[in-house]
Amino acid sequence: MMPPPPPVRPVPPARPNPAPFTAVPPPPPTPPAPYSAVAKGDHAFNPRLSPDGVNLRGMIKNIEISMIKQALVQTNGVVAKAAEVLGLRRTTLIEKMKKYGITANG
Repeated sequence: MMPPPPPVRPVPPARPNPAPFTAVPPPPPTPPAPYSAVAKGDHAFNPRLSPDGVNLRGMIKNIEISMIKQALVQTNGVVAKAAEVLGLRRTTLIEKMKKYGITANG
């Protein structure tokens, strides 16, 4: 003989919807970075390659030194803030400062 089937549970009544869906406003646009890799207008950096060639390493070194010094002046010598302005990690900026002999206070 087979056991009797289990009792049937009644289906609970459906819940009413708590609230109709409402439109969620889109997030605000992200502000542009203080310094962009691609400058616009009068500040665009667009060097031309001369027929004699260029010293690319020297150019990059000069640009890095100039930008690091500007960032340190702008942030009153606060290395962490200067690194943020330059889009670098603090430790990377410190390594570059050591490499070029740059100090935070002058």
